[in-house]
Amino acid sequence: MKELIVVCTGNTCRSPMGAAILQRHIEDLGKQEEYRAESGGLSAEKGEPAAQNAILAMKEIGIDISEHQAQNVKAQQLEDAEKIYVMTTSHRDFLINALPNIEDKIKVIGVSDPFGQDIDAYRYCRDYMISYFDGEQL
Repeated sequence: MKELIVVCTGNTCRSPMGAAILQRHIEDLGKQEEYRAESGGLSAEKGEPAAQNAILAMKEIGIDISEHQAQNVKAQQLEDAEKIYVMTTSHRDFLINALPNIEDKIKVIGVSDPFGQDIDAYRYCRDYMISYFDGEQL
């Protein structure tokens, strides 16, 4: 099974939302036997739940991320991944600096962090990632 990893900073907002959206995209394409979406953070507090507004925004589109627990992405996970989706160029640069051999796998989504903002910021983030992943060829 090929792993697709969605990475952000704390793994409580963007990356769990993105991984759930990507997993739904995988299933819509009928490729769930071939691909699996995971998420991780660059500086996550292990075990932290998804942000409440992230849970609410995803629930609005029928996706439940309420059981999510934050985790840091591991170097081996990144090296083994088919593709790595990061939120910003800063995330990309950080990963390339740490693991130069993964550069070709990294794609920048380009969405800012909604952490601490109102539900509309999370909806925008969600909708932006839906649009991004809907155009993604696997």
